[in-house]
Amino acid sequence: MKYSAGYEEQQSFSSRFNLFAEDLARQLVDRYNLHDKSLVEIGCGKGDFLATLCELGNNRGIGVDPSYVPGRLTSPAQKERA
Repeated sequence: MKYSAGYEEQQSFSSRFNLFAEDLARQLVDRYNLHDKSLVEIGCGKGDFLATLCELGNNRGIGVDPSYVPGRLTSPAQKERA
């Protein structure tokens, strides 16, 4: 299997998983005071979880992953970089 932009690792198609991920992100933001910080996520997939951390804490994030697909993530926290 080639891990690239064509690989579909998303779990965010599940509403139950989305509730879990948002709750986890909220706990992390609160527990570690992740407000107005720069965050890095290695292996971010399509970037959903990182975007949630950024939205909840007014953070900036950099995600690194070979499966990232530009334009796929729809988040107010999203900024494309070349």
